[in-house]
Amino acid sequence: MLEPLCANLGAQRITEQELADLEEILRLMGAEINDTKAYVQQQLNFHLGVIAAAHNDVLRLYTTSVGELISARTAQIGLSMEERQTGLKAAEGILMALRSHNGTLAARRVELHLRAFDPMIEK
Repeated sequence: MLEPLCANLGAQRITEQELADLEEILRLMGAEINDTKAYVQQQLNFHLGVIAAAHNDVLRLYTTSVGELISARTAQIGLSMEERQTGLKAAEGILMALRSHNGTLAARRVELHLRAFDPMIEK
């Protein structure tokens, strides 16, 4: 559960370029929503972007490897269209909180997204 901490820090430290990068990832997630493997890769890229926005190398090292493991598991089991749409909406909400530099909201939205995602990967 380090990613909510990263989101909180990221909301305070995120650059305009990082925001633009996350917006592009969201666009790709939407464009690739029918391709589970491509969607999962973009979802991972989004989470790694949130983590990177914290500008904390220690947190990035811990969370990146866990994110990659979760993405590999997700690609293996697949996601329903409803789950992909829900994930896209969650990412949009996280980005909105980051854009408004509201660390508490960004952290809460990441936490809720991850909690909702837990049962999906435990299939």
